[in-house]
Amino acid sequence: MSSNKTEFFTACVTFDFMIQSVGMGILIVFGFTGNILSMICLNRDRSKTATPFLLISLEVADTFFLGFAVLLRVVPSTAIYILYPGEAPSSLNTLLSFCGAYVYPLALVSETTTIYLTLLVTVNRYVSVCKPYEVSRIRSVTHARRYVCLIVLLSFAINLPRFFEYDYISTENSTRSARTSMADNHVYKIVYANSIYCLVMFLVPLTTLIILNHRLIRALREARRKRAQLLNSDTSRSEDDITLVLIVVVLVFVVCQTPALATQILHSFLEDEQKECPMPYYFYERLSDFMVVVNSSLNFTIYCFCSKRFRQILKNLICKVNSEIPMTEITQLDTKIDNGTQTGRKSQM
Repeated sequence: MSSNKTEFFTACVTFDFMIQSVGMGILIVFGFTGNILSMICLNRDRSKTATPFLLISLEVADTFFLGFAVLLRVVPSTAIYILYPGEAPSSLNTLLSFCGAYVYPLALVSETTTIYLTLLVTVNRYVSVCKPYEVSRIRSVTHARRYVCLIVLLSFAINLPRFFEYDYISTENSTRSARTSMADNHVYKIVYANSIYCLVMFLVPLTTLIILNHRLIRALREARRKRAQLLNSDTSRSEDDITLVLIVVVLVFVVCQTPALATQILHSFLEDEQKECPMPYYFYERLSDFMVVVNSSLNFTIYCFCSKRFRQILKNLICKVNSEIPMTEITQLDTKIDNGTQTGRKSQM
């Protein structure tokens, strides 16, 4: 029996290393690079509209989340795999305890910010496409900055109790983290850690995004149907591109975040021994975490596949052919909506 347990534990350590160290590590490097390139390209839009600013804010939140994922997932998984079956040095235990007590809450703050910035960008696009005459207030840069600041503050407020779930305890030989009485309180677990958290972090934003995305898809189909009847369709195609980008971003978000909702629900009902290796939840939780990292790493790929103009900006940026591109597809759409007039033919996508 002891031999079987050892084999199971070895398999779990290997699985954990492959998913959380190798897989996540590769994704995080790709995500860091892609997010930085996306921010640079979006920043080349010198317009006074909100869309580029909101997308840059989303990339910043994703990048912070990826950085926290390195400390919370990649480093511990790598250390455990290298040191197994030996014991970790006290310095590593101190680092892991610190991450559990302080970095984990910050990771949740960045994840919450990412979720609600995605929702804000989607609402912004929905108003632009489906309610263009109500667009001026929500699409101004000044108001967008206020909304982003509000989301960051609310993200800290929502996750504030998480900063008090662990005590950082120092002893003569090591430093460790221990759960506080508040974190172990039965009412706290049911009301905040499960009910409120699932509602605020998953059910409300996911449901809203699904509804808005469905309406955006319908609007995009209608726009393409109308464009097919026009001879001059470059401007319409440019407008469709940014809508398509947001639709795909939301679809990826929903697919990647839904397993995390299931993880949270299962975590609430399973006993502690049912969450340990080699129970199915142990493997599912790691795959769920991996999917969340996927969500924060793929926006650059989505921009490249869905936006011809973004590819043109990126090509010029890398090749240093042009130092500045005067107007992106985002600017084209925002200028058309803000002015309420038909713009002329734009540059070839």
